[in-house]
Amino acid sequence: MTQCGNCGTPVEGNGPCPHCQRVLPQRQKQDPYGTAIPFPAYPSASYLEEQRRNPLAVISIACSLASFPLFTNLGDAPLSALGVPRIVPAVTAVVLAIAAVVSGSVARRQIKSSGETQSGSGIALAGIIVGIVFLGVLFILILFLTPLIIFGHLCRNGC
Repeated sequence: MTQCGNCGTPVEGNGPCPHCQRVLPQRQKQDPYGTAIPFPAYPSASYLEEQRRNPLAVISIACSLASFPLFTNLGDAPLSALGVPRIVPAVTAVVLAIAAVVSGSVARRQIKSSGETQSGSGIALAGIIVGIVFLGVLFILILFLTPLIIFGHLCRNGC
């Protein structure tokens, strides 16, 4: 129960004062500690409509994830039935991994410069990381397998 600020009459609820008919200001709900509970703040519809996912971020993650099955036997089996040489999927996988790193870097730069109008920075970062991991594993394989292949070829011809 509150009192009217004009005449001092006790007033129930949020209606006008029964004595002087003055409209009282609306009271906010209060929590047990006496502070006002604010209404939840939701972003406006215009904010949600303006923020778009950067397409290069999606391209980055798609390219990085497509590079793994192409490099392994998962992507090689259907292509060998068509008569495609084994090197084509491997080269395509390397090109896709490089495209993932480049498009992810460009996407993160665009997202950072756009302010809050674009999203997808995490997706772009994931594409960059997966692409770099793929290229790193490939580099390590080439680094260790090349001497073994060369040494094995030399030993077959007489060490």
